Amino acid sequence: MFSLPKGLTGARWWPHFLLTGAMFLFASDVIVGRLAADLDIPPLGLAFWRTAGAAAILTPFVGRELILQRHELWRCRGVLVVLGLTISVIGSAAVYSGLARTTALNGGVVTTAQAAITVMLGWLLFRDRIGWRAAAGLVVAAIGVLAILCRGEVATLSAFEPQLGDLLVLIGVTGYALYVVILRRAPHISLFALLCVTSWLGALFNAPLYGWETVTDRAFAYTPETLAVIVWISLFVSIGAIGGISAGAMRVGAQVTGAYSYVRTVFVAALAVAVLGEAIAPFHLAGAALIIVGVLLVNLRRGAVKPD
Repeated sequence: MFSLPKGLTGARWWPHFLLTGAMFLFASDVIVGRLAADLDIPPLGLAFWRTAGAAAILTPFVGRELILQRHELWRCRGVLVVLGLTISVIGSAAVYSGLARTTALNGGVVTTAQAAITVMLGWLLFRDRIGWRAAAGLVVAAIGVLAILCRGEVATLSAFEPQLGDLLVLIGVTGYALYVVILRRAPHISLFALLCVTSWLGALFNAPLYGWETVTDRAFAYTPETLAVIVWISLFVSIGAIGGISAGAMRVGAQVTGAYSYVRTVFVAALAVAVLGEAIAPFHLAGAALIIVGVLLVNLRRGAVKPD
């Protein structure tokens, strides 16, 4: 398992702080994605630059470590390839492509499956167990998410009509869930070195898709606005959010980390009010309360499973 920076091994509160912060940054990715649509940014190009930008930022700081740890990296090459795929083609490329082909309601409903998928993959791959408190917490949090998505009216969910975009989003959140579960098999290197390697691999895997999109659809237009988007998603999403999730998952396990994906919905709603000018309503507060209760139930469960 990768190692954490000094100072992140003592206090019990810091994993939850990191996971909460990571979900805020992931929520910002949703808002940036919506704004990026107005800039006509192609989704596969966005996915490529998210990983390539993060790799370019991290390499000067961890390049020497990667050279020294080359034998460890080669030993764990299979795991690194899976991690690289899950944050690139299976993850960000699928999510960005899906959100460009579906409604916000449909995409929001589909992403609520991430916590359950994390639990399922943990059981299938490593026989992780889940207690009744964790199961109840996941259900309560899911109800809170749906309350926000359907704006407090159950009938609104009847507008959900599965389509290709929904399938792509589901593939994407499955990729993110698999990343969290597989992290326990990561090589014995520093967190930032791990992020650098997986980001380079992610850029490598996304490059052919980016090239295909450029030839068959449209090219990525490099303007001050699009460059600002690249900097944000590279630094604050690929490094900040994924780094926070990775560090948090190392300490509290995949199940608790998966439950925090529900918190993202609360932040998306809050940012939509602050950035996009959407109005806050009672169902936002009720849904947020249910999500918080659900996450607390998951964290209070006994016998938490931690990565090996």
